[in-house]
Amino acid sequence: MDKRASSKQEEFMGLYNQSHARLSRYVQSVVYNRTDVKDIISETVLRVYERFDSIEKRESFIYYLFKTASRLITDLHKKQNRYVEYNEEIVLEIPVEDIDTAQALEVKDLYHALSRLPLMVREAIVLFEIEGFSQDEICEIQGGTLSGVKSRISRGRETLKKLITEADTIKIPN
Repeated sequence: MDKRASSKQEEFMGLYNQSHARLSRYVQSVVYNRTDVKDIISETVLRVYERFDSIEKRESFIYYLFKTASRLITDLHKKQNRYVEYNEEIVLEIPVEDIDTAQALEVKDLYHALSRLPLMVREAIVLFEIEGFSQDEICEIQGGTLSGVKSRISRGRETLKKLITEADTIKIPN
């Protein structure tokens, strides 16, 4: 391997290592099949690495990474032509720091409710509420308009509130 390739790989890995946990959490939050999660993350890394030289601003790396993952998730969803199936085992593996048992149960209920949202809405909620991206950044990742992103977040919040309220009243079976 020549010095240029080695330097590219080191720069890529430096940027990727800073984003890996967020990317993993995002993909696990939107896709509940363990094999699909691993495939999407691997394919995302491969595609972004192959096009790494075309990323002009390195500070845009994270958006490029998430946009690539988002497209792969959309493609997977179209192929499967269905909502993702909630998988409690995968949800329990999503890293969540410093929470007690009661909070862990609430997180589980949240992810169950999230699994019932349409893909684009679920993805917007996860990017905004869990990953902390701004609405403008989500627009860059998902495409479309800023008002579309705002609408997805608003609809998602309302639907989640309704689903979680229903779950509290009629406990969702584990």
